[in-house]
Amino acid sequence: MKFSKETTNRRKRVVVVDDSRTMQAALEQIFSLRLGFDVVGLASDAQSAAELIRKMRPDLVTIDLCMPYIDGRKLLEMIADLTDVRKVIVSGQAFDSPAIAASLEAAGADACIHKKDLSQDPAKFCSRIQAILARSKPRTALRGLPVAAERSLPDESVASVMRPGAFPIPIDEQARLALLRRIGLASETPDEQLDLLVAHLGATTDFPTAIITFIDRDRQWLKATHNMARCAMPRHLGFCNWTLCAGETFVVANAATDARFAGNALVTCEGGIRTYVGQPIVYDGTNLGAICLIDAKPRVVTSEVVINLRSMARIAAEIIKMRVPPLAVAA
Repeated sequence: MKFSKETTNRRKRVVVVDDSRTMQAALEQIFSLRLGFDVVGLASDAQSAAELIRKMRPDLVTIDLCMPYIDGRKLLEMIADLTDVRKVIVSGQAFDSPAIAASLEAAGADACIHKKDLSQDPAKFCSRIQAILARSKPRTALRGLPVAAERSLPDESVASVMRPGAFPIPIDEQARLALLRRIGLASETPDEQLDLLVAHLGATTDFPTAIITFIDRDRQWLKATHNMARCAMPRHLGFCNWTLCAGETFVVANAATDARFAGNALVTCEGGIRTYVGQPIVYDGTNLGAICLIDAKPRVVTSEVVINLRSMARIAAEIIKMRVPPLAVAA
């Protein structure tokens, strides 16, 4: 770690956090030579980076996602209270799926920029940085969706109180969470059978992305994925909250024009969701999870797609049922 004293002029100040010396040098060069910034600090791990950022209070910090011991996502949490510092993830991994980029932005990142832009399109990189700093104030975590959105769902399927994240809660929420814990599905542990199921679903419906998710109290877990990175994300980002409450096929034809989702980071990020089709996975009479189809462009959802999705939801439920000893449900 190294740092310099603040210069007397008010050039923009940046701290670079990356465990690669090559990337540090590349970022230092583009900030100092092309953008005219003062690079006031370099750090290669999250702990020293957090201390440096608090000491220097730069205008902007760039953060690598993959670092030893503590990753970039955790660093965002460590400096979340520094709302005057713009935080930019510079990483290729953040673009593995819209879900990862959206969860990072929900955690406090002002933007995610691909590392390849440094070499392939430095002008684009500089333009993104300038646009971030031109914003009137730092971005906050994802803004809440309007509570009025609840009215689009059947009254009996939604609890009377909406949580602060403004997503609907199933009326049997506590029983659903207890069953989810007993079965042990809320994790990122790969599941080969369910992965094969969503791969088949994507291929037969011509949707680019298919997933199976399970939602616990605070997080949505992508348990099985086709063309999307397996991950967990904050619960308030999940479209599947609405699927669980709808109790039937839930369709969003164009999320960008839907008041419930237009401000969702999964929609506003690059390559974000436009069309979503979800079907509850019903286990022991409970909407335990959801199987979903996603596209980054608006599209018409045909009856054939819905029929296929419902069939796959029943198969997913049977796969889960065959693995669980009867006492696990009866307990």
